[in-house]
Amino acid sequence: EVMKLFYENELEKIHEYCESDVLNTYMLFLKYELIKANVSEEDYVDFLSYMRDFLREKKSDRSYTEVFAKACESEISKVRS
Repeated sequence: EVMKLFYENELEKIHEYCESDVLNTYMLFLKYELIKANVSEEDYVDFLSYMRDFLREKKSDRSYTEVFAKACESEISKVRS
């Protein structure tokens, strides 16, 4: 699909896709580090809170913003319960 978007000159869609891919990878990385005890639960919550706030403040125009913001909130709730 990326190649098709490229040939259709939909570079902004490719950019947004890549950003969302990075966010997915980052969330997996944070979870992995939590499981391995390389970050504390407090740090995990702080990283997710920062990510959520950054997305809402700086990337509010992106289609993925609320999906990832809600995923962060869900993870934070799991840790705090």
